Amino acid sequence: MFNIETKKFGNYNKIILSNRSSQEYVSIIPDSGANINELFLSNGIKIFDLVDGDKTPEELLINDGFKGCKLLPFPNRIKNGEYQFEDKTYFLEKNNPPHALHGLLLYKTYKVDSSHTDSDAAELNLSYIYDNENIGYPFQFETKINIRLDQSGLTKTTTIKNLGTSPLPIGDGWHLYFKMENNSINETALTLPSSHQLIADETLIPTGKSIEFDEFRNSKLIKDQHFDDCFALENNNSVAKIILTDQKNNYSIIAWQKTGFNQYNFTQIYTPKHRKSIAIEPMTCQPNAFNSKEGLILLQPMESIQLICGVTISKA
Repeated sequence: MFNIETKKFGNYNKIILSNRSSQEYVSIIPDSGANINELFLSNGIKIFDLVDGDKTPEELLINDGFKGCKLLPFPNRIKNGEYQFEDKTYFLEKNNPPHALHGLLLYKTYKVDSSHTDSDAAELNLSYIYDNENIGYPFQFETKINIRLDQSGLTKTTTIKNLGTSPLPIGDGWHLYFKMENNSINETALTLPSSHQLIADETLIPTGKSIEFDEFRNSKLIKDQHFDDCFALENNNSVAKIILTDQKNNYSIIAWQKTGFNQYNFTQIYTPKHRKSIAIEPMTCQPNAFNSKEGLILLQPMESIQLICGVTISKA
């Protein structure tokens, strides 16, 4: 029923996990930061193309908008590319002036450790060892990613382990863009669970203030609403679900994330100008967490954490 194959995508390798019975599949590009580039899921009647990925190797090389990227060791922005940790000041490249954005592993090549199929699922295991590669982040850690496709959808499990001899400041995220059959975010309904919207300055750095946000607590059309905002979710050791609904075609995408201590307690929502897709980004911390410490994970030597999120689709 389930299958795994590798295909060439220009100079990249693309690994495809598929369910032959339902024709569902997900494609991963380990050579470009463990990028998840395609996701097709079925509601039991029809297959839907859920992810706004890069259609060509040339697009992937540019990767406008950080589509499908894994965000380590920090998601979102670090103010002015500068932070202090244990009485030392560190400087990162300002790849989104005036800030550093979305970590250091965006285009790294992940190792394929193993893969497995059986009657219930297809799984791929990837890993990357970061070894003091950037003067602005002189630490050591290992990240392992398990990507699983089964009849319920896609699950992504990330394990991060501190390989160094000193505490490790770290945050994690996933920058996935979703698209709908209606080809319009304006005509898509959003459901966002109980949350607080972080108030940000003109450069999208949180000010330390927040407001309760319940405008989309019940499913509501996005229309011309613009998002480039971080939301703090209820930290209650449960699963938070952000839901996109195509009312015309009668299905919903459910992007879910595990919340709780050192889990995905934040989500960033972003609507690009073309309004054809929307980014829903599970994050363990808020933007600029290396400075604010809000949600920042601190791992002791040889300590590890496991983070879980995924995508499913409503069934007919």
